[in-house]
Amino acid sequence: MKLKQLVGELQGVQSWRHPKSELEQYPTPPDIAAHMLLAADAEDGLEDALVADLGCGGGVLGIGAALLGAAHVLAVDLDPAALEVAAENVEEFEVPVSLLGCDVVQLAMRSGPEGAPSGVADAEGGADAGAAGGAFDIVLMNPPFGTRNESHGADVAFLQAGLRLCRPGGAVYSLHKTSTRPFIAKKAAEAGGEASVVAELRFEIPRMYKHHRQPSKDVAVDFWRAALAAGEEAQLAAALEESTRLEEERRAPDEQASSSLAAERPPSVEEEEPPADFICPITTEVMVDPVMAADGHSYERSAIERWLATNGKKPFAHPSPDS
Repeated sequence: MKLKQLVGELQGVQSWRHPKSELEQYPTPPDIAAHMLLAADAEDGLEDALVADLGCGGGVLGIGAALLGAAHVLAVDLDPAALEVAAENVEEFEVPVSLLGCDVVQLAMRSGPEGAPSGVADAEGGADAGAAGGAFDIVLMNPPFGTRNESHGADVAFLQAGLRLCRPGGAVYSLHKTSTRPFIAKKAAEAGGEASVVAELRFEIPRMYKHHRQPSKDVAVDFWRAALAAGEEAQLAAALEESTRLEEERRAPDEQASSSLAAERPPSVEEEEPPADFICPITTEVMVDPVMAADGHSYERSAIERWLATNGKKPFAHPSPDS
């Protein structure tokens, strides 16, 4: 499949309806996803491969891998809302993708000696848990960059988990901020991995959350390929355990403080609603890919495109979010 055709296909993959900033949920743009997939296919071959999509979100990487001929894809995410959207996408594309509701680090840590994780529940009832744990030919991911307090260190933890889930000779393809390149290289080496930057890309992040001040922002990201060096499984396991321990220690004070605040919060206090400017007047949901129309309102791009295709004109009479 050519790049242009693959990008066109992936544009039909829907993303989160209500993204969560604490999970750093940002959709992988179709063009970046397509470049990642074609590079992985050229280097390691997606045809008939067993593939994992870690932190899958709507499943754009996993679905793309299936479109390029993967034998089966296991898409993993701990967010039930993300898996719900992914399930709809999988049904729409009719591809061999199973969904697993699980923390990717815990999935890797539970991998048993026979290559299968123990005690992992399948949120959708369709995933083959025995496929995980050192059995994947290719692992794909666009992990949290670890820039938020809630996700600190997630980028390295995801990379280590991906390496542990790969079979000998398998490869991990991942995105990380270019500014963290020396750190990622160091951590990959400490985990027994051999990692290299395939390309430097520009990742456009739209305004999605309250802390965003600009309509969009371009972030320089590295596209990495990593593989576990021969005989380094024990080193990787130790590194992953250490990352898990440090993350648990880091979260402990925050969780304790959150529990205290929750206990002190008056029952009448309601959760804060997102600003009206963030809501698409057509979908009445938080916009992921906003665009401003001639009527002065911002709309979800896919929603306004569907509206125009159906009605032939912009919804000038449609009520604004704050009306």
